[in-house]
Amino acid sequence: MQAPHLTVGRPVDFSADVPVFPPVAALMSVMTGLIMWSVTRKRLRFLAWPMDALALRFAVFASAVAVFLSIVHASAEALDANLSGVDFVPVGGLAKSYPFDSCRNPMYSALVFVLLPAACALLDSLWPALFAPALFGYLHGVVIAAEEKMLLARFGAEYASYCHAVSRWSFMGLWNF
Repeated sequence: MQAPHLTVGRPVDFSADVPVFPPVAALMSVMTGLIMWSVTRKRLRFLAWPMDALALRFAVFASAVAVFLSIVHASAEALDANLSGVDFVPVGGLAKSYPFDSCRNPMYSALVFVLLPAACALLDSLWPALFAPALFGYLHGVVIAAEEKMLLARFGAEYASYCHAVSRWSFMGLWNF
């Protein structure tokens, strides 16, 4: 019997369990913000001097990308150790070691709470942040809901206990919900 897995849009397939590949959804949030900036001709700047210097904004963005990639790498190692993977592959086991020991969705948390704000800093524009609730809602209500339904069906009480003990989201380890 093959291990369960979700179907995913590459990049978009509305008949899939996950219609839009999550990194593409995040990119769509940023691009929608850029379109709004272009249409309204208002940048919605939020950084003051000297934080508005391009070199500093790029350094902040590059640092955030490094943090995001380190979370993805740690997640991939934990998933691989449990015969699963990061790319919607068949699920062979339940990853509960770091970083999944403090957050059930570390990659999605990093996407929303690290990478998207870093894109806002790089652009010095709040437009992408205005679309963050839509990205959060999509990840929370569609992607994570589908993943949790599948994992609960596959692992039953073990997954239910894990859900009770570990938060779905984490804001840099400071705020878990």
